[in-house]
Amino acid sequence: DETSLSVANCLVRLRGVTQGKDWPEAMRGDERTLVIDQRGCVYVPHLAVARPGTQVNFKNSDRADHNIRGSRNSFAETVFNFSNAPGTTTDSTESYLDRPGVYILKCDIHPWMSGHVVTVDTPYFDKTHAVLDPALGKAPGEAVLTDVPPGEYEVVMWHEGTVETVNGVVSVTYSPHFEEVRPVTVRAGETTTVEIVFDPR
Repeated sequence: DETSLSVANCLVRLRGVTQGKDWPEAMRGDERTLVIDQRGCVYVPHLAVARPGTQVNFKNSDRADHNIRGSRNSFAETVFNFSNAPGTTTDSTESYLDRPGVYILKCDIHPWMSGHVVTVDTPYFDKTHAVLDPALGKAPGEAVLTDVPPGEYEVVMWHEGTVETVNGVVSVTYSPHFEEVRPVTVRAGETTTVEIVFDPR
């Protein structure tokens, strides 16, 4: 966002928490499903967060075919690869995410399409948005982690690579995703703020 200089789709989570609150309600059950839409040749949401052991289904709201290829941590490990006809939702056990990691989403038909699913091992996570949305109750670029027990932790901020390379009509690639890690001390009854600033990379 040019006015706020805030960044969307940063995943912020705590490392080192061994107690505290439960998972969000949608992530608590043994049978967990996440639906990602393909709308206007865009993955919605662009960044999804899941708990390991989640079935991801892909909805196609477009009038064109899509082919979804999911790779774990890098393009070297393809986990699933299947087609998705217009107006349908996949129900493939191939896209059951049983391991932690960053799952990179690409469409082999529309090379500019990209998205990510990050599986996390803690309920202490949030993602940022670039614009003010009063329903979210937080400022642009802000992630809020609540009900954190007092202790010493690490704040981990993840973001996808932001440098785009267009290879003709064949493919669009991005620089590697990156993380920033900061130590944080949480004290009872206090609010702790960690500021992370980064340049495109």
